[in-house]
Amino acid sequence: MNKSFTKSPPAPSSQGFTMAELLLAMALSLILLGIVFDMFDKLNNAADLAGTMADVNENLRAGMNMVARDVSAAGAGIPVGGFPLPSGGTPCAPIQVPLPSATLNSVWPAVFTLPTQYFNPACSGNLQVINPGSGFGPTGGSGGTAIPTDSITLITVNPLSQLGQFQLSSITPVTTSGAYCCFPGGTTGVTVTVNAATNGGNPINVAGANWVQVVPGQLIMLTNSYASVLLAASTVTATTITFTSGDAVNDPLPFNQFPLTATSPTSNTIAQLQTLGVSHAANVYPATYAYQVTMTTYYLDSVSRPPYWMLMKLVGTGAPLTGANLVQSNPPQPVAMGIDALQFSFSLYPAALPTDPTRTLTLAYPASTIRKVNIWLTAIADHKNRKSGLYYTNSTGTSVTAQNLAYYNQY
Repeated sequence: MNKSFTKSPPAPSSQGFTMAELLLAMALSLILLGIVFDMFDKLNNAADLAGTMADVNENLRAGMNMVARDVSAAGAGIPVGGFPLPSGGTPCAPIQVPLPSATLNSVWPAVFTLPTQYFNPACSGNLQVINPGSGFGPTGGSGGTAIPTDSITLITVNPLSQLGQFQLSSITPVTTSGAYCCFPGGTTGVTVTVNAATNGGNPINVAGANWVQVVPGQLIMLTNSYASVLLAASTVTATTITFTSGDAVNDPLPFNQFPLTATSPTSNTIAQLQTLGVSHAANVYPATYAYQVTMTTYYLDSVSRPPYWMLMKLVGTGAPLTGANLVQSNPPQPVAMGIDALQFSFSLYPAALPTDPTRTLTLAYPASTIRKVNIWLTAIADHKNRKSGLYYTNSTGTSVTAQNLAYYNQY
């Protein structure tokens, strides 16, 4: 008798991975994870560095383009040699550069400890179209290197203004004698009446689409065949502009200095614009025109928004914005962030000193000898690099010829 048997399958083994296999798998996994995380960290750091570099370089480009453009346009419409400044008498006050300070810009949150700079410290000389301020900015620089920073003030006629299209209708008062002095006793200001055709017959103190509004605190150039003088508007109506001496609010620098008494300064004041006869009846102003003048100052601000550095642009005279005069003057505006070094050097005429390496100008080589401005900017990132723990920095420089200055061909 035959018996059949069914063979059972082998029982599954209860043996798993060996310890060596497990350790090897874990090691391979850790290696792969390490490679992945390292690649991720490098990509993340590269992205951060690329963004930082883009921000820094964009700030450098924006700052350089703005400064270079305004330097190139400096002096447009300004008489060759600049403006002769008041001189010759005890009341003569030196003309200050409009750097922000507790005095010139009291409402700006920063109180700058910058030295007072004057255009004419001896109450004589001319206001040039390019006015350097060597070392007038805060000490900057990256990497622990202390770098003195500069300021620069540029003068030009506002190309958008239509104020000077027609000659002024009148200027009052006139001097009351045949000599260069004086206005009637008690005179504190001079008023000019704008031709009704100016700004298409629209009020000059109202903003419009086709003209530039005239407001207190703005600089106005009066010019005729005799001379040109620079004044600061004190009050403005629909057709008149009045310039008042001793106006600390609208003319803090100050420009409004008139020959009001026999001992007042006479040189380079509005009296020079008159035709002077042998009697007061013969004293008149010939055809005279008024132009809006822009005074632009660039400097560095390291204290308004700490710890950020900013390249600032101040347009106007720096008259403080207080009380009812909020429309007088624009406060300083940031042009580029992170700019921590701003320096200027100058190529001068004559060629005996073609470049001023110390950035300072002397009596032998004053600002009137400037023919080219060399600009240097350094910018720093607003945060450290994740990998190196260092701040990314970069620099750029350029040279700009001031197109409206007298040109000398040294060859």
